[in-house]
Amino acid sequence: MAPDEVRRLFWRPNPRDGNEKMATPANPGEMKPAFITIVQLHQIQGMLHLGVIADPATGKPRPVDFGAAKYEIGLLRILRQKTQGNLDEEEERLLDQAIEALETALAEIAGPDAKSTRKRRIVLPGEEE
Repeated sequence: MAPDEVRRLFWRPNPRDGNEKMATPANPGEMKPAFITIVQLHQIQGMLHLGVIADPATGKPRPVDFGAAKYEIGLLRILRQKTQGNLDEEEERLLDQAIEALETALAEIAGPDAKSTRKRRIVLPGEEE
C-alpha cells in the first residue's frame, strides 16, 4: 500500500485548523468497524516495521524490525485460521493478499540469507526452523 493510500485511509484534515489528525471512532463518521479494517491495520503495521511505507507521523521509514513484522504476519495467520469458513470471498481474498504481501516483502528485505520453509514461514539467519 502506497504512503498516500495509508494517509488517505487513516488521516483526515481537522476542519477547524486544517492540520491532519488520526481518523478514530472519536471522530464520528470517519471510520466504521469492519473486518477489512482489522486486516489493513495489521498489514500496515507490518509494512511500517519492514520500512516499506513511511511512518505517517514522521514521513520517514522506520528502522526494519523483522520480529515485529513476523508478529503481524502471525496475527493475520491466526485471524485467517480462526475465521475460516466465516468470511465472504472478498474478505478471504483481502486477508490472503495481505498475508502474501507481507511475506513477500519480508522475504525480499531479509535477502538471500533467509529461506522459506514448507509452511511458508520465513526463517531469518540465526533462527531455528
